[in-house]
Amino acid sequence: MKLSDLRVKDIMTDNPVEVSSSHNIGGALGIMKKRGVSTLLVINRGRLDGTISYRDIVEKGIDSTAKVRRAVKKTPTITVNEPLVEAAAVLASSGLKALPVLGHDKKVYGVLARLDVVRTVASSVGFPGDLELRRVMSHPVHTVNEDETIGKTRDLMLENGVRRLPVLDKKSELVGIITFRDVAQSIYITEREKMTRGERSGEVVTRLSLPVKGLMTRVVQHLKINDSVKKAAKLMVERDISGVPILNELGELVGVITQADVVRLVTQLKKVKRHPIRIIGLEGEEDFVRSTVNQIVTSKVRKLSRIVRDLRLVTVNVKTYELGGERRKYSVRANLENPKIHLVSRASGWNLPKVVSECLSKLERKVARELRRE
Repeated sequence: MKLSDLRVKDIMTDNPVEVSSSHNIGGALGIMKKRGVSTLLVINRGRLDGTISYRDIVEKGIDSTAKVRRAVKKTPTITVNEPLVEAAAVLASSGLKALPVLGHDKKVYGVLARLDVVRTVASSVGFPGDLELRRVMSHPVHTVNEDETIGKTRDLMLENGVRRLPVLDKKSELVGIITFRDVAQSIYITEREKMTRGERSGEVVTRLSLPVKGLMTRVVQHLKINDSVKKAAKLMVERDISGVPILNELGELVGVITQADVVRLVTQLKKVKRHPIRIIGLEGEEDFVRSTVNQIVTSKVRKLSRIVRDLRLVTVNVKTYELGGERRKYSVRANLENPKIHLVSRASGWNLPKVVSECLSKLERKVARELRRE
């Protein structure tokens, strides 16, 4: 069966692991570790309250005796009969690793996790599994030195919005990888470790000051840039890992492919209404960057089309300034036209997708102000 023909019920995980909102964080971590999951459904008085993950726990930075309700994240839900490509789009935009799946009776029947989608791609034929990693990998890669502290590593992950960091030695060679799971299981005290509050605080501070090389996974699975997405998906499923470093022909770290990247690729199978869009100035960019920019612009324009009647055209013009070496700075101008208004917004910066997103967000705010005047 084609990916585009699948529904959520065909691939979702049944019998999701749950935790009560009145449980403590240490207990939730114990459940995650025992059951081998990174996300729990949070139940409050018999009702779904949201989810909690390793990232949520690390992000909050609360004591392990705190209640789960303090770190719970409200999440969108999907339905059992929803098309997979539609559900994948919700999963991708949520930034979460798993979403609750509801039936028509509003009861929870399972979860759709990124790994479920990756497993499906691993056994599929054609797009997106046949793409080369060089076209879809995330890059540049945020890394950490093996002598860096766990505390600083945690901060780097939160600052850059990543769930894992490749670890490099003094020769800048890949020697390991560290994840939110590693950090959470290391610095937070489980309910089995009986300590006073003062003892817990002191122990956490001590653990945060330890070098990351003592916590990282040393046996690192990696792939080459000409390997396929399907090969990466199979590796993630077989090893139960959320991302794989990508090396070039010289053995240098040049990118990473993650479960989130694979989910985003599946969303490209979604048939969407075409909007009047013109993007200029992407000729010198790599396929992955062009694809990302196109997705951002399409999503933003789709949103604008819901509030702007008779939207005729949105033009995004990208200018690139070469600053020596591989350094580039971008200036983006966006124009929106309809019979009544013609609005322009601008933004500049070093990361093209972020600059485009910022420029279109400014345009969206201008549209809102214009509509309030009418």
